[in-house]
Amino acid sequence: MERPSFIFTTPFNVNVVEEKGVERVFLEGLISTTDLDLVNDIVTKNCLESMQRQILERSIKLDIEHESFRGDTIEEKEINKTKIPAGKITDATVVDLGDERFGLRIKAELNRFNPRFDEIKGNVLERYLDAYSIAFIPTKVAHVEKDGVMVRLLDDDSLLNVALTGNAVNTGALNQKVFLKAIDAVEEYKKQKLDDPELENKLEVKTSPKERRTQARNAAISEGEEDEDGNDKKKKKKKEEVKENPLSYIFNKIMSGKILDKREIKLLGAAMDVSDNKGTSAQLAKELFNKITSGLRLSWKEYYVFKELVAIEYPQDEMAETVKSNHDHTRDKQLNYRRLKMTEDQPGETPGKESKPEGEQPEGGEAPEAPEAPAAPEAPAEGKPEGGSEEKAVDLKALSGRLDVAEKNLEEIKALLKRPIHKSLSETREPAAGEKAKDPLDTIK
Repeated sequence: MERPSFIFTTPFNVNVVEEKGVERVFLEGLISTTDLDLVNDIVTKNCLESMQRQILERSIKLDIEHESFRGDTIEEKEINKTKIPAGKITDATVVDLGDERFGLRIKAELNRFNPRFDEIKGNVLERYLDAYSIAFIPTKVAHVEKDGVMVRLLDDDSLLNVALTGNAVNTGALNQKVFLKAIDAVEEYKKQKLDDPELENKLEVKTSPKERRTQARNAAISEGEEDEDGNDKKKKKKKEEVKENPLSYIFNKIMSGKILDKREIKLLGAAMDVSDNKGTSAQLAKELFNKITSGLRLSWKEYYVFKELVAIEYPQDEMAETVKSNHDHTRDKQLNYRRLKMTEDQPGETPGKESKPEGEQPEGGEAPEAPEAPAAPEAPAEGKPEGGSEEKAVDLKALSGRLDVAEKNLEEIKALLKRPIHKSLSETREPAAGEKAKDPLDTIK
């Protein structure tokens, strides 16, 4: 999308006139010519005549370096639009420069009521401000090749204002005289902008190549900073989500098939211990938990069933940490007890086999310990998440069969899956604790 153009000209002439004790400064010169400028633009004679009509029909004002349209922020731009004009154009004429060259000559006067009048006059007289620049919106443009170079022909435009500048781009335009005599165009531009918000993007300011490179570099840096800010906001939002509801974050990872870290596995195990599942429900939750810890992905059915069995939403991360620490302490005690029991049972079993010939010790305390021999398989059951993949595959097949049976026989599960997760948690947990006969998961065998 095109931006506002500024065509800079070569120095103009200045003439200071004193009328009845009032000093007036007049400017006269060319604001544009049909010569090729330094940025490969050519203003056609038709465009010069169009600008002449606009100047004569409207009150086109002068400012300094197009300050009425500049600003890094929207607020700054709006403030700059209210600045008092540096002057106004009083006349405009299209003149023949010879060799099929034409130019637009204007007469203007500096605003002696501007608080910066003396400053502007001094810069003009000392040739610090010695060229014109026009701000316009191109309305008719063509691209042609001239002498092996692609140039842009400006055949018509909407003139906004004319500025005094010290940077010449159009080397053929001369400002021959300077007089001081008053931005309706700016006001009109404001009204048009209200009707068409994209108008500002169409505004063009013809600048030097060096300035354009600087503007492009600044724009790229600004865009990069915006991207970095966006990434930082996303990371911050993700951290807040994890802190507010860690279990919800864990379930999202499970659903997406991501592997949980050690902390997340411990937190999920703590939620299982706190939940009120018993019997078949507890066994089903444990098998699904083993599947998750082994890195296997749950189906959507398994995911929702597991979430209903285990999900406990903690409002704060500190609460979850407390549950996790209690869970770790409890499991460590159980593990130490089982290890101690196994070390006590192993020496007793070996002499028992060797002392069978004696046959006189069945009445001791060792006889009841024989049924406790299945305690040894209990340890692998506790460590099931660390077992071989073959046993897990068999368990998963059995689990899938149970889920299929549950899906066919229990219509309540289907209704449950259609409800929002945060509602189904509270609705299903209470009946599970109070009315076991109505718990659909208790029917899974």
